[in-house]
Amino acid sequence: MSAGVLSGFEFGPGALTPYRQFSTASTIAVIDDAVFVFEGHFEIPLASRWVTRNMQWFFLTEKQSNEALAEAQTAVALAPDSVMTQSALGDALMGVKPAEEARVVYKRALELPGRSSRNFK
Repeated sequence: MSAGVLSGFEFGPGALTPYRQFSTASTIAVIDDAVFVFEGHFEIPLASRWVTRNMQWFFLTEKQSNEALAEAQTAVALAPDSVMTQSALGDALMGVKPAEEARVVYKRALELPGRSSRNFK
């Protein structure tokens, strides 16, 4: 894993980074002071959500609303407390459900921890 990913540069600090568990994990090697090697099995549902989020956007741009909704629901199942997955679900709902259902999901996303600047410690 690169030093940039571990620093939180790409995703943000603390609760926003899907790789925060690696900040306390022991490395088995470091390559050129920039790539950290870990050994073991790691659950990284917040990273997995990126794949489903990207697929959801693809389906939205292709006007395939039901497929976009299914991908967004998968992303939420992987990371239910993620602002990104909740907002993706809201975006997908706009294509297949009444707008009120999307508003409820967007409101939930706004209330999640990690969205507020107080969590950037």
